[in-house]
Amino acid sequence: FSCPFGRNAFFLLYENDAFSGTTLLTTPAPAVDGFGTAVGISGNNALIGAPLANSGRGAVYYYVYDPGNFDFSLPTAISLPPALPPNARFGSKLIVNQDIALISSTNGTGSVHVYKLISGIWVFQTTLSGTTNVDKFGGALSLFDQGGGSFLTMIGAIGANSFGSAYLFRGNNNQWKPICRADAPVSITQFGTCVAVYGNTAI
Repeated sequence: FSCPFGRNAFFLLYENDAFSGTTLLTTPAPAVDGFGTAVGISGNNALIGAPLANSGRGAVYYYVYDPGNFDFSLPTAISLPPALPPNARFGSKLIVNQDIALISSTNGTGSVHVYKLISGIWVFQTTLSGTTNVDKFGGALSLFDQGGGSFLTMIGAIGANSFGSAYLFRGNNNQWKPICRADAPVSITQFGTCVAVYGNTAI
């Protein structure tokens, strides 16, 4: 749970059909950075986006949860993607599944950066991008583990093709290929604001 304007995120433990215990995570930066705008957790690995950090280029912080002490490690800023432009808003959206994380830079065209957790470090793999400067590619993310190291991701781009689109990619580590694109079936705007993919079904 996050409060990005308050620069906080809260971790709650769920057990016996109730939430119990709260751990407060605060931005390691001294200025307002949008910490908590996006959050993701898989196993004991948590990522928290701060898209206003670094003068708008953005940042994502990595925490490791210690279930024995109900506490988190000190945050580590993951490395920024290469050639990240000013005001990219890296960390605006993110999703993590097992050892793969997708992190969006949503300003302008938009792009989605793929990271893999290797020996405790999130290592940049590749970047998936939109096609025009109004796509807003990466405004919504979904990630499905197909097994065997293969993943499907659905990525929303509400500015694409006038009414919005959603793109489906299949990937493994740094090899990600587009599969197909879903366009708005009727003349509605911002198609792809929210997306989900599971197996051979997408919403």
